[in-house]
Amino acid sequence: MNENKKWHALYTKQGRERKVAENLSRKKIENYCPLSKGRRSFMQWNKPEALFPSLVFVKISESQVAEIQQAEGVINFVYWLGKPAVIHDIEIDIIRNFLREYNMIKLEKINVHANTPQQATELLTSDRHLGMSDTKEVRVMLPSLGFIMIGSSVAPVEPVIVRNLTQVEAQAG
Repeated sequence: MNENKKWHALYTKQGRERKVAENLSRKKIENYCPLSKGRRSFMQWNKPEALFPSLVFVKISESQVAEIQQAEGVINFVYWLGKPAVIHDIEIDIIRNFLREYNMIKLEKINVHANTPQQATELLTSDRHLGMSDTKEVRVMLPSLGFIMIGSSVAPVEPVIVRNLTQVEAQAG
């Protein structure tokens, strides 16, 4: 029986996201636990942490819901209008792409209402100049999750060599 599988979000015990994902993988259940890149903090790297604290995503059919609720470390599904919330494939793809493309990602919680657009929407792209580096910031609304994801990359600016005009004239002449 080949049922239609959809992505859902699971609440997990705090700090147990990776363990829950490992347990689900051992049971051959497709899952995704997006991890933020480790950050450098005063001479040492921190371990990557779950981008969405206490959430793991699973791609399952309706018949697997009861099995997932019994999995170790799972508290419950994220619900919307009385049913496990469906996370659109495009939102999972966007999260994966953001983690590949941006070295700094933040989340902002938003209120989601029944009339909120149900598609991931790019809200704003801006280029900003901050001191000695160029920053490009992209914001995408993830309505199924109730977050705006903000990605930015800092690219180092090539150093500009400034020489005294008299030195340049002396070398040329």
